[in-house]
Amino acid sequence: MVNIVKTGDVLILTRKQLAGDAASKKIESAMKKKGLSLEGLLNNLKEQRKRYNKEAYGKCKA
Repeated sequence: MVNIVKTGDVLILTRKQLAGDAASKKIESAMKKKGLSLEGLLNNLKEQRKRYNKEAYGKCKA
């Protein structure tokens, strides 16, 4: 069995499935089931960081 993983413009060929590849497929599936997008998660992360900085340091970083 050969596994092909595309990372950017590079194809990686391995004899067995990479652990990161399997994990990313599980995460992608879970996100789809919950209707989440990577962009939405990153936007939420940015907002959470702003809130944390305000609570912890009394200021808000952009």
